[in-house]
Amino acid sequence: MDRDSLAALFEEAIARASAGEHDAVVTWTAADGHWVQISWHVINLAYPHRRSPDAVLAGVTRPEYVELREWAADSHVTFDHGAHDPAALADFVLACGERLWRPAA
Repeated sequence: MDRDSLAALFEEAIARASAGEHDAVVTWTAADGHWVQISWHVINLAYPHRRSPDAVLAGVTRPEYVELREWAADSHVTFDHGAHDPAALADFVLACGERLWRPAA
């Protein structure tokens, strides 16, 4: 998925919430099974790791309005976000995906 397509998913989730669909979730699933769920205030990603997100995602720049909410080993990681800048949120998700889902070297 590219930045523009991912930003469009954020825009869709935000627009649906603005229209009253506060429980709307937009999901993208990769061919390899990894996934991202986006709502107007939450980012949820497949998390195939046992170490904490602070360790796995070290070095990934997190926008100031994005906060780690919860995570479960070998399951998911969830972030709260302010619906401020879909492009910046897309950059954050893409950077997370690079760290979380890249093949082991």
